[in-house]
This record gives sequence, C-alpha cells and structure tokens, in this order.
Amino acid sequence: MKTFKSKANKDITAIEAVVNSVAFGFKNHPFLLSVCAFTSMMHSVSYVMITLANQNLFDSISGLANGNEIITTIWAIIFMGASYVGSQLTSAVDTVFFMYIHRKVLGRLYEKFHDKSSRIAAIDFDYPSRLDLIEKAKNGISSTIDTSFSWLNIISFFASYFIAMSFVLHSISPVLLVCIFIAFVPVIISQWLRLKIFVKLEDECAPIRRKMSHYENAICGKQLLLRID
Repeated sequence: MKTFKSKANKDITAIEAVVNSVAFGFKNHPFLLSVCAFTSMMHSVSYVMITLANQNLFDSISGLANGNEIITTIWAIIFMGASYVGSQLTSAVDTVFFMYIHRKVLGRLYEKFHDKSSRIAAIDFDYPSRLDLIEKAKNGISSTIDTSFSWLNIISFFASYFIAMSFVLHSISPVLLVCIFIAFVPVIISQWLRLKIFVKLEDECAPIRRKMSHYENAICGKQLLLRID
C-alpha cells in the first residue's frame, strides 16, 4: 500500500500543473490533441481569410465604380461567401474535437486519480490534512484541464492568428503590428490571473468543501436514511 511521504506535500506551481496536464494529454492522446491544435490553427487562419476577402470585395467595388468589369466583383462576393462558410465549418470541427478530446483527457486523469487513490494505505484516510490533499486533487482535475486547454488554445489559435494577421497588417502599415500585439495582452493576463486565483482559492476551499460534503452525507445520505414502508 502506498503511504504519503514528505514529497507528496511539495507545492506544485500553477504553471507546472498546466504543463503537466498538457503533457499528460499529449502522452495519452498525441494524435487527437495534434488534430485539435491543427483545427484551432485553421480556425484562426479562416478569420484572416475573411479579412482578406472583405478587403478584396471593397477594392473590387471601388474598381467597379471606376469602370472595371462586374465579373471581378462577382468573384469577390463568391470568395467572401466561401471564406465565411469555411470559417463556420472550421469552427464547428474545432469545437467538436475540443469537446471530444477534453472528455478523453478528463477521463484519463480521473482514471489515474482513482488508481492512485486505491493504492493509498487505509491509515492515511484518518488524517484531515491528507484528506484535504485528496479533495483538492479530485476537484482540481476539471479546473486544471479547463485552464490547460485555455492555454493550449492561446498558443494554437491566438498565436497562429497573430502570425498570419501580422503579414496582412504589415503590408498596410508596420505600426499596426504593435496594435495587434497589445490586443492579445488582456487575454494572456486574464488567463494568468484566473490560474493564480484558482490555485489560491482551492487551497482555502478544499477543507471547507470536504467538511460540508461529509456533514451533508451524514445528515441526508442515501446509505444512512431508513426505509419507511
């Protein structure tokens, strides 16, 4: 039977938890996570195509007013419609893959959690501090996966969008590159704050949540209620 040792109480930083979760996902489902990242990249590139399509349409309409052939405008309209349809299709595929791989990785982590819990010595369940560690591990799985996938989405979606859009904006004005970079700063900061706040609150809430669950189960748990015929 496995017992708690001193290294089990070693604090793990928020960044380490996210990196370990992403690494765990790629270790168990490398193909699915790679496809998920690829579809997310294609989804971001589709927005760049919409921008190019709109610019092309406006230029063709201006050219039509100056006497150009109408066929150019027709092709511009078709290209814009195709870019919007392609964007919606890639968005749907990206969402489906995200939900599927999210459940797969979540299930794998719960399986690993229950496997490790089953190998813990029975005496360790008598210590409240160790029960708090188990409670944090159990309830932190879902939130950790959500945060990990959010950071993975930042890397695959926003980074791809930034790189692709940089070429478009650079052709217009190099100063616009600074604007698009600043636009992503609030997203990165919000995710970082979310991660830091969650880790801090989870340390405070885990003992309270475990006690509340225990008292609730003791008061009205199904296994403790008497059957009245």
